[in-house]
Amino acid sequence: MLAAVVCTALFLLPFKFAAEGGRGAGASLGSLFFAGLFFAPWAVRRFVKSDTDKRRATLSFAWKLGLAAALANLAQGHAFDTIHIGVAASFIQLNALFVAVLGAVWLKESLRAVTGFGILLALLGIVLAQWPAVLGHFDWSLGIFWAVLAAFGFSLMDLLSRRDSTGADSVGANALRAWVAVAVLALVPGVLSQFLEMSLLRVAGCASAALLGPGLARVLLISASRELPAAESALLQQLLPPLALPLTSFVFGSWPTKWEWWGSAFVGAGVILPLLYTFLSGRERTVAKR
Repeated sequence: MLAAVVCTALFLLPFKFAAEGGRGAGASLGSLFFAGLFFAPWAVRRFVKSDTDKRRATLSFAWKLGLAAALANLAQGHAFDTIHIGVAASFIQLNALFVAVLGAVWLKESLRAVTGFGILLALLGIVLAQWPAVLGHFDWSLGIFWAVLAAFGFSLMDLLSRRDSTGADSVGANALRAWVAVAVLALVPGVLSQFLEMSLLRVAGCASAALLGPGLARVLLISASRELPAAESALLQQLLPPLALPLTSFVFGSWPTKWEWWGSAFVGAGVILPLLYTFLSGRERTVAKR
């Protein structure tokens, strides 16, 4: 799991390089395109060997996952264009809270009081990150909005994986969802042209980002999920913001404002507390059974 978190943090570096000059959406399309290429040979071989029912389930799952991926990656690209990439990555971790809330509404899962407290902390973090705008000193930044929307999109991907993945081939669905997302993003005005106008060096940045993020990180996450409890896995993923913020700041020479630091800290606390509570509760039950 730690290796997956490191790969995700490193993914931000080539992605940011490819996205420079307001090309975040184009870089998102590019990274998904190369992710689809990387997974294609493996996915096609498994798809051909599948029976009819599995193929049908895979296709049904993949197109829904692809639509959610298009929303998440488009919003993520715009967020990275607009605010500090480390701050955006921190706010995208709100997807854990979205999963809890939408899981209660959509999948009828239980919603704990500690999750409500976490949501309040996260909302406070969003306000703190925009505090100069609250005081009227600056205009409101759309970057926070895009990051929160990206978190929502990634949470939809998580919930769809829980609800609709039964009977589907996860590898084939992962490749197909990348191609569905590429097709959707290509229809968004200006996104395809951003990618096509990139230099070869920036296209290579998209390919590197695809290898680290949707490639290595995704494979490592799948492997870790088989070994770790869900609560512990989700908790370890929250190591991303404290790793990504200083890393991206040092590499790109741009540091968040003090209000963005505070906002990221409160959002992080709002996400981590419910996960930590779930993790500790699970350990207590395990000890009690012994």
